[in-house]
Parts: sequence; structure tokens; C-alpha cells
Amino acid sequence: SAGVLFGLITLLVQYVGLFMLGFHGGLILGIIILCSIEIFGSQSSPDSPWISVGILLLSGLVMSLCNLYFQRVLTIFNAALYGGAVITTSLDYFVEHSVMLKWVWDRVCVRDSPPICWFSWAIAATWPFAFILGIVLQVWLTKDGIYHEEQFPPIKRRRANKNETREE
Repeated sequence: SAGVLFGLITLLVQYVGLFMLGFHGGLILGIIILCSIEIFGSQSSPDSPWISVGILLLSGLVMSLCNLYFQRVLTIFNAALYGGAVITTSLDYFVEHSVMLKWVWDRVCVRDSPPICWFSWAIAATWPFAFILGIVLQVWLTKDGIYHEEQFPPIKRRRANKNETREE
């Protein structure tokens, strides 16, 4: 019931929804940063889990505030990023029983884990593909100027005189 209530609040109050979408996008970018430190960095991972928490919170807050300012561009970016993550995580769950997800969670918790095989990396490679496809589709579908703020048609009003036409 808490999830339904929170979902209704984010649906009905536009800025809460934009804030939460930006926050989730920032969390995903923070996870990408933590995994990149492990893959490309000289050290294995941050020394403390609090550093991981700080990176996640900082990136989440920065992206949520940026999403409130640059609404259209970052809504498309964050929705595609989040959607790609959901598709990749689902594929990982059904194909490998969440091997890649467990590896990523170990990066967040600053734990050692066994190296993963090439097949897990192949599944993880679906994320950039789904992300780019999501951006392209959203830009293509909203190219005519349709945006979430314009979802309801204008209200038609009647004039006092019946001989005059109604306003369109």
C-alpha cells in the first residue's frame, strides 16, 4: 500500500515525479561510477561503504535537481537509463540468475566477489543498446512538440450568444 500511495503522489504531483526520476537516474549513474572504479581504476574499490553511499547520494541529488531544471532533456535521458537498467537486470535474472546484479551489488557494498565470465558482460552490454534505443524512440515520438505538460486538451467554453461559434 505504501508503494501505491507513493506512486500516486509521484503521478499527481509533477515535481515529485521529476525529482524521483532524476534521483533514480543519479543512483544508476553512481552505480556506473562505482563499477567503473573497479574496472578501470588502479584500486579495487572504495575503502569504506560510506564512500559508496556518499557517491550514490551525491549523484542522486545532483541529477534530481538537474532534472527539475532541464525537464525535457533529462526526463528522456533518465527514463532511457532506468529502462535500460530494468531490461538488462531482467535479462540477467532470467538467463543467469542475477550473476551480474550480484557483482554490481558487491561493488556497492565494497565486498570481494569472484570475477564474472564473458557471458555476463555480454548481457550487461544490452544496457547501452537499450539506453540508446530508448533515447532515440523518445526523441522521435516527442519531436512534434508533444510533452507531458501538454497531455490534456484545452477546455472548450460556450459563449453566451448561441449564434456565435465555440472557441476551439
